[in-house]
Amino acid sequence: MQKINLLFSPDGSRIVFQSQRDGNPEIYVMNTDRSNQTRLTNNPAYDGDPTWGNSPPDADNDNVLDETDNCPTTANADQLDTDSDGQGNACDADDDGDCIQFVNTGT
Repeated sequence: MQKINLLFSPDGSRIVFQSQRDGNPEIYVMNTDRSNQTRLTNNPAYDGDPTWGNSPPDADNDNVLDETDNCPTTANADQLDTDSDGQGNACDADDDGDCIQFVNTGT
């Protein structure tokens, strides 16, 4: 029985893995539901240890990299910062700079 190392993509939608299903180590990718299995390599040399490229982190998935995101744990693609304090309105309890904090409780 062969050992298969699976590695999920950074967004969790795909899996890259090595398999010897044809008798030679090759690299494959597939969707997480196991559909769309595609062989990426095809040569007699060893193909193994697949990995995803190093993508810069974007913890809140708003397409703004954490290093420049003014609110890296809460999605805020518009980067709105009404009071210009460097903290985005999406995570700033005092977003207008009047020193009165407001937390939206949803009610």
